[in-house]
Amino acid sequence: MTISLFQQIIKGLPRRRITTLVATYESDKWCKRFSTFDHLVAMIYAQLSGQTSLRDLEASFNASPARHYHLGTRGVRRSTLSDANATRPSGVFEAILSLLLNTAGAKTRNRVGDLVQVLDSTTLSLFAKTHRAMRFRSNNSAIKLHLLLDPDAQLPTWFQITPARLHDSRLCGDLPLVAGATYVFDRAYNKAEFWVDIDAVGAIFVTRPKSNLAYDVHKNIHHQ
Repeated sequence: MTISLFQQIIKGLPRRRITTLVATYESDKWCKRFSTFDHLVAMIYAQLSGQTSLRDLEASFNASPARHYHLGTRGVRRSTLSDANATRPSGVFEAILSLLLNTAGAKTRNRVGDLVQVLDSTTLSLFAKTHRAMRFRSNNSAIKLHLLLDPDAQLPTWFQITPARLHDSRLCGDLPLVAGATYVFDRAYNKAEFWVDIDAVGAIFVTRPKSNLAYDVHKNIHHQ
């Protein structure tokens, strides 16, 4: 990814609203130089450019120092990034992500109709040395991103970040269910209480049953 393309992406961030969130979470309270926005830009760059370590991120991001001014940020140091990842409250970044999702989905938010929502999760690896509290396996630290996706708009409508060891079904009670929607998910979400909640709001679901699922058929519906 080129720096010029990255500049176009960063220009789309709502700076004033992000500044409000930074003040709410006091995420710059003890910061002298490396602000929340600097941190955000660096980590977005790390994800989009496929950096796999803080050392690689430092080298790649600092390779074009003349572009930092146009990004509204500055160069990064590996030690500073490590400290910020360990101490800055993660809640501010979750709030920023929610803000961006709401902004992106504003044009489709009022459309229900044939709304389909796809529910799934993915495991994201972390730097093991700096995220020991998120230890997933003996040599791996990770978090899990739970996502509800509108496939027509190609936009998430809900998300939750948890430790990777948390089972998917534990998040079922947190989902914002919508009447008239069709929820599609795999066997990880086979939980009777969840299915009852979907039916109660006037929505339906499509899933794959486990082999040991006990059920009775009350009605067969055939569509022409």
